[in-house]
Amino acid sequence: MRRPAAAALRSMAHGRPGTRTRFFRVLRLAPLTLCLHAPSCWAATSIEHIDLACRQTAASTLHCAYRLRDAGTLDSGSVVTPLVRVANNSSSRQDVPVRLEIGPDYSDIAIVSLDPGASDTVGFMPWTATTPGINAVRCSTALEGDSRPENDTLSSTVTVTTRIDAAAVTIVAPTGVVDSGTVITPQALVTSHSTSPALVPVRLTIGDGYADTTGVTVAPGETLLVSFRDWTAAPVGPLAVRCSTMLAGDEDNENDTASASVTVSVEVDAAAIEILAPTGVLDSGTVVIPEARVANFSTSPKLVPVRMTISGGYEDTTSVLAAPGETIAVTFRVWSAAPIGLLAVRCSTALAGDTFPANDTVSASVTVIGRTDAELSAILAPVGTTDSGTVIIPRVVVTNNGTRPESIPVRITIGDDYDEPGFTTLGPGGQDTLAFPAWTAQPVGTIPVTAWTHLAGDEDPANDTARTTVIVSELLDAMPLAILRPAGTLDSGSVV
Repeated sequence: MRRPAAAALRSMAHGRPGTRTRFFRVLRLAPLTLCLHAPSCWAATSIEHIDLACRQTAASTLHCAYRLRDAGTLDSGSVVTPLVRVANNSSSRQDVPVRLEIGPDYSDIAIVSLDPGASDTVGFMPWTATTPGINAVRCSTALEGDSRPENDTLSSTVTVTTRIDAAAVTIVAPTGVVDSGTVITPQALVTSHSTSPALVPVRLTIGDGYADTTGVTVAPGETLLVSFRDWTAAPVGPLAVRCSTMLAGDEDNENDTASASVTVSVEVDAAAIEILAPTGVLDSGTVVIPEARVANFSTSPKLVPVRMTISGGYEDTTSVLAAPGETIAVTFRVWSAAPIGLLAVRCSTALAGDTFPANDTVSASVTVIGRTDAELSAILAPVGTTDSGTVIIPRVVVTNNGTRPESIPVRITIGDDYDEPGFTTLGPGGQDTLAFPAWTAQPVGTIPVTAWTHLAGDEDPANDTARTTVIVSELLDAMPLAILRPAGTLDSGSVV
């Protein structure tokens, strides 16, 4: 009596320690006539197959005659799905347990249900090629009561190799066109086709003047961005850029190198950066030295013409010599703030052949306002010490610090008894000495003297007033007025 397939399956399950065994797949397929392949479908690799030529024998037997070839070579880490072909040469339908073993650590069992004389392909769990060297491959059937056990087993080998291959994928930088003097970090992509992590030396060269080598650890299948020491773009012209991997034992040198090119160009560029003066708000008439900052972004020293204009008629041009990358403050001839109002200020460079005119001009504005300021600059008289009763003409100095002509009212007081107004008309920046009615020095003592302007809208009242004192002293004085006698001619002996 034939034992059930489950009993045969339990018998097959006693495999090697540590192997993986499954019990659950039963395939029920229509009759076929063909052969067995084991293992195949090696992850898209061209692997030789194990071919089994099956023939019908006596009833109730599972019988195959085998023609065996080597199953080929795989890279370590490859994942494959093993396949075998099994035939039922019995005279009745059978559930056939099939076991597949690969190397020291793989075992899997499947059950295929076949009609008399039928055969089919059986698939197993994926296998990862991990053990380098020659791995035995063994496929066996365990049909209960099999009358021809000599054809139950098929053996082959597969060779697992360790692959060594690093590749330069592409150069990321530098490429294209760059300005001479530009500082760039060269970068390239490298990848590993090896079957184990590897420390890959990578070298990058630019023209004849730059070379740098570094090392990166790359996992199997990993792609990394590798950076090298900075490169300053030079010399001018097209330069070859080459990146190469130098992995010891590399098995595919054709992918070790990636090439590109970079063109270094001469840049001509001067820029107006900032207007330093005049800006903000200024009093009309204020004298300013216009100033601006300009830069030379060229790759060589340049004599840069610079022009400054201010609304209202001001224009001046000068030139400065600037080194590559240098920023310089440029001054122009003096400007007197006028006219009143909001004025545009513009500074521009005019370097011949400038390749980037967008940065040639910078603009600002200045607001010129009218200033109102009258100053009592000094009291000239009375000052110091004077005798009681002396008649003095009080005098003061008045200045117009404003930006318009002004009629400036002035007042002076001396002690409690003298208080006189006065006026003077002065142009912007004008100064005058203003005299007041005479004052008789009295009373005796120290007398305060105060003079001030009181111009409407004066913006600086702190300079409107001046103060001093005058000392009036008491007059003590006796003198002979005339000699009355003797006078003229007298006779000797005259008594007078």
